[in-house]
Amino acid sequence: MPADFPAADVMADFARHERSRLEQLRGHETLPAFTELRSSDDGRLWLKDYPDYELRTVAWYRLSMAGQLVGLVTLPMDERLLAVTDSQLATVVTDELDVATVILYELIGLIGG
Repeated sequence: MPADFPAADVMADFARHERSRLEQLRGHETLPAFTELRSSDDGRLWLKDYPDYELRTVAWYRLSMAGQLVGLVTLPMDERLLAVTDSQLATVVTDELDVATVILYELIGLIGG
């Protein structure tokens, strides 16, 4: 590289170019509020929250017909919701040998809403 090569000027031009390129990128202002939704056989809506990686859990919120929170179920993060009724929740978990186990939970204490 020649001795009179203006390295500082090139770096400044490069920084300006990168800054203007990054400013033109448009990111999402917000993420979707929930990652998944289901409805149960009683017509209630179930919303899946984002996983809590520290606790390794995920929350599912049960909403009334009016859209008010009437229940909350927290599941292990590795369980996938298969089906939900007004009184039961079915999940599946797969072990390291790809053996699937279905788990059936009875929902106690959730009000109808």
